[in-house]
Amino acid sequence: MTFEISLRVGDVNGDGHDKVDVYNIITNKSPGAVKQAYEKGTRKIGFSIVETLCKNEGDREISDEHWEQLAHAGILVGKHIADRTWLDRDEWVRLYMEVCKLGDPKLTWKHAKNASWIDIGGYGFFE
Repeated sequence: MTFEISLRVGDVNGDGHDKVDVYNIITNKSPGAVKQAYEKGTRKIGFSIVETLCKNEGDREISDEHWEQLAHAGILVGKHIADRTWLDRDEWVRLYMEVCKLGDPKLTWKHAKNASWIDIGGYGFFE
């Protein structure tokens, strides 16, 4: 069984700049199982990337300490991140999913680059 999951990157609470990108992935795990895998992975690396990194506008850097923790846990950050001082959103998604895979090595995923969507109007909901 496969699941298509939308990963939201950015101001997901809508309490700041209110900008969000959505990355659709196809995975062999349910959304709940992906969240559990992430939590297990954070325990292995010693911190939560969601709670620790890229918290403020323009903050795209991984500190030396966190870089070393990721590498020590076996996440090949150099393979997934070109420049630790300036992450892009694609790298962020890959890093998040690598933490998930650390928590559940049986997890597989890929970008759903050709996901379908339907525009349903509603422009007036946004001011």
